[in-house]
Amino acid sequence: MAPDPHAIRAARSAYERGRAKLGLTHAAPALAYTVIAFLAGSEPRAVWFGVAAFVAGATAVFAGGAVGRAVLPALVYGALPFAVTHLVQSFGHVCVAGACMAWCMPACAATGLVVGVAFSQRADRDRDPLLFFVAGFPLILATGALGCRCLGYGSVAGLALGMLLVSLPVVPRWVSARGV
Repeated sequence: MAPDPHAIRAARSAYERGRAKLGLTHAAPALAYTVIAFLAGSEPRAVWFGVAAFVAGATAVFAGGAVGRAVLPALVYGALPFAVTHLVQSFGHVCVAGACMAWCMPACAATGLVVGVAFSQRADRDRDPLLFFVAGFPLILATGALGCRCLGYGSVAGLALGMLLVSLPVVPRWVSARGV
């Protein structure tokens, strides 16, 4: 007896609706960060970072695998640069030896270092750490960019460089373990 094609279609449709719902709920923190950033005075163009993180996150969870598993942890880890930079923006400037700079750039770079170490360690525990890290990195960057845009894209670059500097030493191990 052959399987009922209508039952198979209904089961597939229910499965895809469930995956879509899971994707939307796992990516929802990106929208929450966007609303908070907007209420905290971020420029309206910054909303695109949050929208991009939401869409990419929901799509990744729907796709599944290491890419999908990286979404929620990446959005959680992205909260650190987001929160710290919104906090330090209220401090003004720091002046040392006659040179002054906003706290934003060092805060973005420092949180990039911290998040890079923490997310690398989290990726290490995944079945496919390289793909997990590669999938989560842009989500952390987009979430952090909602706060790290205080000095323009230079602060976002500081966040990315901080993350990459501490993560690069483990990449060869991940690549060799993957057999690539």
